[in-house]
Amino acid sequence: GMLDYERYMAVAYYMLGRREEARRHGEAAFFYFSNSGQGTIADYLEYRPLAPKRLAVIGWMMLCVGREEEAAGYFRAMEEASHCRFCTHRECYKGRMCLGYWYESHGKLEEAEQEFREALLRNRHSLQCRQALRRCEKRLGRI
Repeated sequence: GMLDYERYMAVAYYMLGRREEARRHGEAAFFYFSNSGQGTIADYLEYRPLAPKRLAVIGWMMLCVGREEEAAGYFRAMEEASHCRFCTHRECYKGRMCLGYWYESHGKLEEAEQEFREALLRNRHSLQCRQALRRCEKRLGRI
């Protein structure tokens, strides 16, 4: 529905560096979330079988509306959360990938590269991780 549309648009604009549009869509995502019947953010996060995925959803929404440190906290919490129900990876690679994007957006390319590299070690088949790492390496002049 509209919640998914707004949060995907927010992330897309954020990744493009268009922070004002990301903020507007992020605020709309929070509006639709609050009217979705899913309860509070705490209620939403209590569903353990999808804890890391849900932490990422809220983290990205926080990041897009400018609540950067809170977003990083949600991304870090993905490490401690139980695995998503159907995940086949021993450790959460998406949490590391999200942190990589967070570092990259703050100009901390060395840290971003390290997070993307760790994410790729956890899931060597992730094209998204591979592309993010390559982009980071290019920006650092490594390739």
